[in-house]
Amino acid sequence: MKTTIDTKEIAMNILSANLTDNHVIEHSAPQISNFAREQDMVTRTRQSPAKHKQSTPKVAVKKTVAIKAHQKTEQIVKVAPISSTKLITHLEDGLNLQFQMLAIKLLSQFDLSPETAKSNSYGTKRFASHNLLSKNGGSKKGDHQKKNRVLLDRYISYRVGDFAFKFTCLLLDDRDPNGVRFQVEGNPKFFKKNTFKTPKELRPYLNEDDNMGAAHGGQEFTSFAKAADFFEKLIAKVAPRIH
Repeated sequence: MKTTIDTKEIAMNILSANLTDNHVIEHSAPQISNFAREQDMVTRTRQSPAKHKQSTPKVAVKKTVAIKAHQKTEQIVKVAPISSTKLITHLEDGLNLQFQMLAIKLLSQFDLSPETAKSNSYGTKRFASHNLLSKNGGSKKGDHQKKNRVLLDRYISYRVGDFAFKFTCLLLDDRDPNGVRFQVEGNPKFFKKNTFKTPKELRPYLNEDDNMGAAHGGQEFTSFAKAADFFEKLIAKVAPRIH
């Protein structure tokens, strides 16, 4: 009997664990790798039928003794391997949904329009405003994901003055013991010194000549919820509330 696995459900379970359980974060990437391996996962189930008697018809002279039958049957269930591409796609979709929900909340509370950002950034040379979401209404895809330097690089951002305030979900590769990394970047003055990390610390694969633009560094969190909460607090410091 063949059984299929819902890859979307598995990916969402990994994501849900990442959002709530730090211990699972440490194992999410290896879990993704295991699912992606080209091998069958085999589970064995054993059934033991009830004992029963079988008697033969009586013959004139001879009698046959009833035979007790006891047998075991073994069933192998094969599960088709899951491609890492499909699993990452579902994981990315789940993160994108979380970002959209957070963005709806922020846009309902703060004025994040380009016009207001430009007004509050007066005097900043070559200022370029950031829309919180992408043109299609979802999270933005980082250049490093587009260039296949990382598996996932999804983010939302808002810029004021010389600083971009970004919330990023980063997955370096399927062997990273940290799994999905939840990072918030922005003006260093809003971070505690002992928690603030440089771009190189947040993205250990960077080269010295990599241009990170308005990103000066930030802080890494153990869950989406914690990072989202801190990002909202940063936005409250740099964007006017909607009255």
